Amino acid sequence: MCNSCHYCDDGDFVVLFILNIGNFLNTGYEQYLLFKNSLTAPNIEVLDLYTYRIGLQIWTTPMSVAISVVKSIVQYNIGFSGKYGCKRK
Repeated sequence: MCNSCHYCDDGDFVVLFILNIGNFLNTGYEQYLLFKNSLTAPNIEVLDLYTYRIGLQIWTTPMSVAISVVKSIVQYNIGFSGKYGCKRK
């Protein structure tokens, strides 16, 4: 319930914070893929685009799967560290 002093419960903000911190490494590689051309190619390499290039253009699928798994593990750890950092005493 909201009261006159606080807009919402602090728990709502903590849940949203934890959900957003888990997506910290997601960059939306579709935008980079669409804007990539011969002029911007050396400067526009992000992790998701590198994984796409390794997996589908060079055909080294095990390497791209390993990169994606490591990225997921890092996101999982970031999310849980945010959870434990926001715990109340």
